[in-house]
Amino acid sequence: MPIKNSLLQRFMELSQVRRTIARLKDEGSYARAQAVLADAFVRHTGSDSRLLHALPTEQLIALLRTAELFDADRGLLIALLLYSEAELLAAQGEDDTAGAHKALQLMLEAFATDPELAAAYQEELERLVRYLDEASLSAPLLRRLVSHYLRVGRWAKADDLLYLLTTLPHRSPETLRLAEQVYRELLNLDDDLLAAGGLPREEVAESLAQLRLP
Repeated sequence: MPIKNSLLQRFMELSQVRRTIARLKDEGSYARAQAVLADAFVRHTGSDSRLLHALPTEQLIALLRTAELFDADRGLLIALLLYSEAELLAAQGEDDTAGAHKALQLMLEAFATDPELAAAYQEELERLVRYLDEASLSAPLLRRLVSHYLRVGRWAKADDLLYLLTTLPHRSPETLRLAEQVYRELLNLDDDLLAAGGLPREEVAESLAQLRLP
């Protein structure tokens, strides 16, 4: 328990830091916000953001693995800081879409490893996806998001993303097979469970039928 308590304290501290950064950003105090963010990167990740940006995402994920197990807590800490940095840069007219994409991939990796983190930080994921605009995401990222929403029982969100995956420019035999498999598996669930996930049986059947349209 002491380790878990220590991690909880770190996440609480980071939440306060991110609120401070957001307030300074809204006030236009960008230099102060950047200084707070730079300090947070070092204290919470042991690195500055430049190194994290320089590492390819897959390499960073590999570095956060120990005995094949991803360090979900640290991965999420990094993701949240990268997201705050992207928002801060955007407020100054700079583009850090790459950093936000890296944050999303780390967040999804963390959620796939630790369901408790997924439940606690689901709203952060939603905000990040809205920030990036899901319609602009690559097919691999959309597939990862679909997998996440299926794990947490948010069928309607998975359906929205499957629509993107099965229309141009992402439509392909692979994405069509994925969507068909998902919808057929959903049809095996009972009506109450489907309704709880926001996707009634009739809508599942309709989405499945639409896959066969040219």
